[in-house]
Amino acid sequence: MQPIRHAIVAVIVAPDERLLLIERSAQDTFPNYWNPVTGSMDPDDHDIIAACKREVMEEVGIEIEVIGKLWESTTRSAPFLLHWFLARPPQPIEQLSFTLEDGEVDDIRWATLDEVRSLPLTFDDSRIFFRHVYESARASLPAIA
Repeated sequence: MQPIRHAIVAVIVAPDERLLLIERSAQDTFPNYWNPVTGSMDPDDHDIIAACKREVMEEVGIEIEVIGKLWESTTRSAPFLLHWFLARPPQPIEQLSFTLEDGEVDDIRWATLDEVRSLPLTFDDSRIFFRHVYESARASLPAIA
């Protein structure tokens, strides 16, 4: 049995409550799947919030402010404990300049919760989270300004 590895999921929300999704690269595992920014913690990561910010910077090239932790889940297909964080960009989304990580991210989009729930290519954990967990977990954290 493989040891459990820790990973982050950055649920990045705009002031209008749209969510940032990435499309996984055609060269990556699960090509063309849409999901929030995710990434495993590096062995030298000692701060999970810093790891979350690092992963977002690496994958889409923007800074974020982490608002709080939303959820934890264990993946079914790989030995990961996912730490789901609510985050926001520190400036208006119209002013963001994205740099997509080559070989990891093919595209990005801002989507409403209903749009996220209807995407056909998403992970089981994402479907469960956005259909059954997100709204109640989101209500327990501060509003996005």
